[in-house]
Amino acid sequence: LAATEARIERQASDFAARDAERAAYLAAEQAKTAKAIEAFAAPEAEARRLDQLGLVRKL
Repeated sequence: LAATEARIERQASDFAARDAERAAYLAAEQAKTAKAIEAFAAPEAEARRLDQLGLVRKL
């Protein structure tokens, strides 16, 4: 019984460690995605800001 309990505790610990790794990975991926979205949107936002200030010439 003690061996079974120890095995279950090890498995639970392993699962918790994997869950923590997954959470860290997902957080890093979300941060990368947010940065990519920001980089993609930044030129458009800057153009809109300049347009509002009247600093963009219409072609």
